[in-house]
Amino acid sequence: MSDRREKTFLLHLAALLGALLLAYISVRYLLLWVLPFLAAYAVAAAMEPAILYLRRRFRLKRGFCAAVLTLTLLTLVFALLGFLGVGLFREATDLLASAPQLLEGVPELFVRFRQRLDQYCAACPEALRGWLDAALREIAQLSSHFFSVLSSKLLDVFTRIVSLLPQLVLVCVTSVLAVLFTSAAFPSIRSFIRRQLPPRGARLLSSLKSTAGKTLRKWLRAELTLLLLTFAQLLVGFWIVDLRYPLLAAFLTTLVDALPIFGAGTVLIPWGLLCLLFERVPLAIVLFVLYACVLIVRSIAEPRLMASQVGLPPIASLLAIYLGYCVLGVWGMLLFPLALLFVKQLHDGGVVRLWKEA
Repeated sequence: MSDRREKTFLLHLAALLGALLLAYISVRYLLLWVLPFLAAYAVAAAMEPAILYLRRRFRLKRGFCAAVLTLTLLTLVFALLGFLGVGLFREATDLLASAPQLLEGVPELFVRFRQRLDQYCAACPEALRGWLDAALREIAQLSSHFFSVLSSKLLDVFTRIVSLLPQLVLVCVTSVLAVLFTSAAFPSIRSFIRRQLPPRGARLLSSLKSTAGKTLRKWLRAELTLLLLTFAQLLVGFWIVDLRYPLLAAFLTTLVDALPIFGAGTVLIPWGLLCLLFERVPLAIVLFVLYACVLIVRSIAEPRLMASQVGLPPIASLLAIYLGYCVLGVWGMLLFPLALLFVKQLHDGGVVRLWKEA
């Protein structure tokens, strides 16, 4: 009896490890390959009510409705890219082209930075002054090496971006065609997927759609709304202070704000402190005020937008973020908390039972 239990336990353990390995390989490699088709299925599912309405209201064929809606969506996307993407690309290329000239002034800037630090350190106690001098010398050596490596890395990044343009065009064309073909045959594709599932899997899929789908959509909509609010505030603030690259700076700061744990303060606060150090007090004040505005607006808007979402315990979110970073890097920091929220919704909906409630 004990041998049978050990064999059963080992078989279950092997099955679990195999499932985890398969999930890791799927997320790590296969997900990027099939992402255009998964996105096309999601877009086709979102377009399905509009297609049904057009067919019922105007008696049009499904293929024609799918083509019209796909072209309309493509036009809206290109309009958005024309407003933001072209501006971002122009500012990014301008910044990369002027990077060598900008980096030439870095040694002088660092000398001024060192002089400022020496002035502040002069007021420190004698016991700390020797340690600070040694630390500053080490920082100077590391900084000179860092900037020499950075100048070469910037050129490599620009070359890599240019080399990825054909691949990006291929992905975009494939995604558009996948949306068109999937929406034109969406009922048959959905029926085919359901036929491949066992009855229990079909019921599970239906439960997933009803319990977790709405919550995930609300969560994503709330997050996108918060990011758009942050981007708009940053863009207006950078435009008011006449920053050289306002669109690019607002986009990169919003991108950092979108990362878990990080926020807009990760960029704005050190930036403001450096401005204070170099006696650019007006810009420092604007950056601090801008950060306060972003923080206040997020504090007011986030509870309202997230009111319908069941939150995760902070320790669980932190654990998911850390494990995600260890497994998949920055992408894992985004995907693992979302997956944990998905699993929690399944548990709350009674689809699975993974832990005991109080």
